[in-house]
Amino acid sequence: MARRPGRHRRRRPGLRQGHRTVPPRPNIEGIPLRPRPAAPRRKALLDRHPDLRMLVSEGGATWVPFIADRIEEGYRQHAMAVRPKLKRSPREIIYSQVYASFQHDQTAVAAAQSMGYHNVMWGSDYPHMEGTFGHTQQTLHELFDGVDPALQERITVGAFAELFPDVPPLPTTPATVPAGA
Repeated sequence: MARRPGRHRRRRPGLRQGHRTVPPRPNIEGIPLRPRPAAPRRKALLDRHPDLRMLVSEGGATWVPFIADRIEEGYRQHAMAVRPKLKRSPREIIYSQVYASFQHDQTAVAAAQSMGYHNVMWGSDYPHMEGTFGHTQQTLHELFDGVDPALQERITVGAFAELFPDVPPLPTTPATVPAGA
């Protein structure tokens, strides 16, 4: 790539941050990497796009309220330096736009019951062995016996239907096989 006359590329051994120079970090190939600030187009992505949804699949769900609390606290403590300003609180954004799924996480049901985080989805991860294959009914009983039926419906079907509205609903009656088929 040819450079235009009069333009010189300056090479710095590190990137200045505040009063100190941060040395470049090598990646696996030994090529120096410099810390990059987040591009402005990535900032406040969920706040700028309230219809955008994000799913963290098979990672449990109990961590979401914890992370939301930590981000909320950081935003509160450093609000004077945060740019751009959010239209909604970080917790509100996370609770309304971030979904999390789990298979065995009993505390995920508790998070939905007690912490007000309702974008929790249960999944079996069939046919993978780390899922509930071979003991799905037992797992469902362990997770949902004694749980409010409305919350059970939200976790097993409702949040999924909300996140994926184009997926046809589950059949409510057994399918009949046509005669002669």
